[in-house]
Amino acid sequence: MKKISYGLCFACLLVFFISCDKEEKSQELTPLNFSLNFLDIEQADVNSFNKNHLDDFPICSTSPPQFVGIVLEGPTNVGTLENPVFVEVKNTPEDYDGDGKEEFVIKDAPELKLRPGTYILKYFAVYDGAPSDKASNLSWIAPTSSTFSTYVLNPLPIEININSEDQKFIGVDIFCFDNRELN
Repeated sequence: MKKISYGLCFACLLVFFISCDKEEKSQELTPLNFSLNFLDIEQADVNSFNKNHLDDFPICSTSPPQFVGIVLEGPTNVGTLENPVFVEVKNTPEDYDGDGKEEFVIKDAPELKLRPGTYILKYFAVYDGAPSDKASNLSWIAPTSSTFSTYVLNPLPIEININSEDQKFIGVDIFCFDNRELN
């Protein structure tokens, strides 16, 4: 009888520890990373859009990307449109996704270690310097629902599902930013 009691106690403890382990895993944070996919409007598909009005389209910045402003909405909100979170970009491009092309990616950031869930990328802008530096310029931006969104596979907003402990890489298509479009 004692053996059966010990066996039942052991089984209950085992079930308890297994269930706690699953809960802890579901609450673990997953690193989210972004790669920058630079697009050139001049090389875009002529048939998909009439580019006659783009005769004076700006020449893209040759300065390397330094920081990215990001806004994510989801179980954990990251930044706001008024105050995005800024994350540094790695200095050297590499082929991080195995597609044969080198791309810049952002550095690991504690703000982008997220709980599992569905997130929406609302804003993604690339700067050629620290945003706090007055000499820094907004150089590249991900298109939203605008004329330029027809040139990209995934315009903003982009839905991102995080459901594991594996680091998630998201490629974001970006275009040159031109202040003339705001006026």
